[in-house]
Amino acid sequence: MWFPRWFKRLEELLRTELRAIQQALTDQAVAARGANADTQARENKERPLRVAAFRVQRHEAKEASRYRKWGHCQQVILNVLTLLAVIGAWLYAAITYVSLQELRTQTKIQREVAQSSQRAWVGLDGPIVADVLQPNPLKIGGHYAIKNFGSGPAIKVSAIAWPVWDTEKLDYLNVGRLACTGPLEEVTGTIPHGPKMVSPGPMGFVLFPTQTHTEEVGGGIWTGPAVSSIRHIWFAGCVAYLDQFNAVHWTRFCMESSYLARPPLTKGTPLQFCALFNDTDDNRAKD
Repeated sequence: MWFPRWFKRLEELLRTELRAIQQALTDQAVAARGANADTQARENKERPLRVAAFRVQRHEAKEASRYRKWGHCQQVILNVLTLLAVIGAWLYAAITYVSLQELRTQTKIQREVAQSSQRAWVGLDGPIVADVLQPNPLKIGGHYAIKNFGSGPAIKVSAIAWPVWDTEKLDYLNVGRLACTGPLEEVTGTIPHGPKMVSPGPMGFVLFPTQTHTEEVGGGIWTGPAVSSIRHIWFAGCVAYLDQFNAVHWTRFCMESSYLARPPLTKGTPLQFCALFNDTDDNRAKD
C-alpha cells in the first residue's frame, strides 16, 4: 500500500530535519562556547588589571579619606589652640588688671600711711573746763585747748564749741551733729554769703607741731533767762584744719557733766567725754 511508504518517507524527512536542527543547535552551542571561552579568556586577561585598578582606587580613596580626616583634625586642633590662646590672653589681661589694682591699692595705702605719719593731727588737749555755771541770771562759760599732735603744720585751723544745758528742747544732739559745719565752711572758704558779697576765702590760724591754742566755749560767756538750777551741761565742738598736703581734716569732741553729780552744777564741775560726737574724719563715724 502507498500509505506506509509515504509515512516512512515522512519519518525520514523529519529525522533529517531534526538532525539538521540538532546539528545547528550543536554548532551554535559550540560557537557560543567558543565565544564564551574567548570572553572568559579576555576577562581572565583583564581581571588582574581591573583588580589592580580597583586596589589603586581603593587605596586612593583610603588616602583621600585619611587626608580629609587629618585636615579635619588639624582644623579642630587649630580651633582649640586659638580658643586656648584667647582664654590665655583674657586670663593674662585679668591677672594684669588685678595686679595693677593691687599695686595701686598698695601704693595708695603707702602714700596715705606716709602722709598720716607726716601730716598734722589736731585735737582736744585735755578736758574742757567749766569756768562759769550760774542759773540766775543764767551764765555759762568755759574754755578748752587744742593741740597739734602731728608731725606737720596745721593750716587754716578753725575751732568752735557750744554749751548746751538741760532745757526742754534739749538741743544736745542737734548741736553735736552740726558742730563741724561752721569750722569746715571757714577752712574751705565756703561760708554762705549774699549775691553782692565777696567770699572771704579760707580762714583760720596755723598750728605747728606740739603747739597749743586756747579757745573760749561759744566765744565767751553765754547768758539767757534765769533757770532754777543747772542740772546737766554739755560742751560740744569741732576743730577743722588743712594739713600741709592741703587735705581737709576735722576732729569732733564732746564733754558733759556726770549724771551722778548733784545739782545745782557749779563752776569747776568735772566733765567726762560724751558717748557720742567724739570722732575724726578718719573713722567717718555716722551718728
